Amino acid sequence: MKQGVSVIICCYNSAKRLPETLRHLALQKVPSDIPWEVIVVNNASTDDTVHVAEQEWSQYNLSIPFRIVDQPKPGLSNARDKGFEVAEYEYCLFCDDDNWLQKDYVRIAFETMESDPMIGVVGGHGEPVVCERKLMVWKNLNKVGYGIGAQHQESGDITYVKGQVYGAGAVFNRSSYFKLKEYGFVSLLSDRTGTKLSSGGDTELCLALVLKGYKIYYSHKLRFKHFIPDERISTEYVHKMKLEKEHSRIPISLYRYKIFNPSLFHSKFIWWRELGYSFKRGLMSIGRDSDSYYFRYFIRLITDRKKFYHYRAYINRLYNDYTPDQAVNLEVTKLNLK
Repeated sequence: MKQGVSVIICCYNSAKRLPETLRHLALQKVPSDIPWEVIVVNNASTDDTVHVAEQEWSQYNLSIPFRIVDQPKPGLSNARDKGFEVAEYEYCLFCDDDNWLQKDYVRIAFETMESDPMIGVVGGHGEPVVCERKLMVWKNLNKVGYGIGAQHQESGDITYVKGQVYGAGAVFNRSSYFKLKEYGFVSLLSDRTGTKLSSGGDTELCLALVLKGYKIYYSHKLRFKHFIPDERISTEYVHKMKLEKEHSRIPISLYRYKIFNPSLFHSKFIWWRELGYSFKRGLMSIGRDSDSYYFRYFIRLITDRKKFYHYRAYINRLYNDYTPDQAVNLEVTKLNLK
């Protein structure tokens, strides 16, 4: 695997957002001994994303390799998979179409990943960019899920503190990703698809890397601006984001139990524990915004009980100490995972 950085921008109808994102990439100050490239993954866009990307990048007359590849299968997880597949270099920097990377981002990303071969992913610090007329609304919103803010009090290994970083601006070790694939890794989550706000694929990938012995890092030096468009600044948008995130709750909870509370993960009462927890928290939250989310999870646990145990079997078998061939032969992909 070639040492260097592949900047991957996964795009769905990104024509309006791409120009500023590409402009910031064109301003990167990268030493000549660090090879890097830019890849735009067109994920079933129906607008002018491809034309805008080509036109915008061409005006900078840079020698940095630039490619546009198609991933017709909708879903951010699918676009991310395509990025890993076509990347030329070892470190894959996933820059969202609304992320404006500071000028030294690529350099710091490379140097951080090079410092320890067991780093599976390093995350940065996103700072929101909001138009002035929306500032008052923005100040009063619950900002969880927007991919902004410090991810820990200080830089370093956060593997067994959080076990994850948000996907915006995250840099993945490509070899670690393909090592997961060797063991039969299948994403249980499609992540954002079209206009749907489902999420969790980045968290799932981080937790899977932890279970295979890789480290999760955070660096406060990796800074970027995260542009938040007007349509995403409303209580309705936050409510929709929370609702559509619910589908990821079961697999993410199981991954976290496997890492942080393995005895409970293996307990035959784990489903009952989750059921009781969600109902209790729902009762405690009656009258608050969060009560419906806990009760919704309670109902999902009941309706998806069989799937809950399928997910647990998949995670348990995939991340035990098997060789890649043995793991694949477990036929976990034949379980009802989706």
